[in-house]
Amino acid sequence: WDRALFTDSGGFQMIRRGFLLKLSDIGLTLRSPYDGRKIDVTPEDVVEWMGVQRPDIGMVLDDLPPYGADRDRKLASVDRTIAWAGRAKKTHDELELGKGGISIFAILQGGVDPGLRKRCIRGILELDFPGYGIGGLSIGESRKEMFSTLELTTSLLPREKPVYLMGVGSPLELLDSIAVGVDMFDSVFPARHARHRTVLTHSGIYSVKSAALSSDLSPLEKGCGCPTCRDHTRAYIHHLVKTGEFGWMRLVTIHNLYFIQRLMKDARAAIMENRFERFRRDFREGYMK
Repeated sequence: WDRALFTDSGGFQMIRRGFLLKLSDIGLTLRSPYDGRKIDVTPEDVVEWMGVQRPDIGMVLDDLPPYGADRDRKLASVDRTIAWAGRAKKTHDELELGKGGISIFAILQGGVDPGLRKRCIRGILELDFPGYGIGGLSIGESRKEMFSTLELTTSLLPREKPVYLMGVGSPLELLDSIAVGVDMFDSVFPARHARHRTVLTHSGIYSVKSAALSSDLSPLEKGCGCPTCRDHTRAYIHHLVKTGEFGWMRLVTIHNLYFIQRLMKDARAAIMENRFERFRRDFREGYMK
């Protein structure tokens, strides 16, 4: 793979049921999903693994509290996340991974508490990372809470450094996040929707399970240039769903990923041409109709 590679630290798995065994200032003890054995993970371990994986950008280990955690737990998360980021940066510098093209981003925590977000941002900015990931969002809070927190966070970060919003990927959320200063994203959204038989289009979403598609010889989305739309009809993919042939999942996933990639390309072009707000408004009107 000769394009950009990101690696995450595994910290997000802390909120999976049965995965986290122990949390301390030293690091995490996790249960292997493969054989059940205990695995200790420290901020230093994560950076050392990057030396083997050779990503372009790696995320440092952070402490992610579950949604609904009390303020004391979120405060401990913020302070631990800052301390771990410092240890990770020290290890990155000692191993001279930057000379090998491996960059690291710190992750910002604090839930939807403005005071805790500001505390985390202040502590992380003192460490001067090349970029910043926004964590702890899209895990249960309302859309209003998420975007007020997101807007606050991006307003306090240096504009010359990339900002990465972790785990957010619906089309409208992507464009709204770009509008407040986010540059990078990752999400299971397009693939997860494909697994649920849902097709993403510029005019909204629909299910390939619908009986109305049984004789529809048009592509998943008219005008789409993805391999699925070039070579297959809605009727054929509907037929695969009805007969239990799992090829439909791959075909819809290809389309949904292509759709998101094209949306991002169009957004970049709109930004460069100083027409992003009009582009965002027009897309929303078409997607919501």
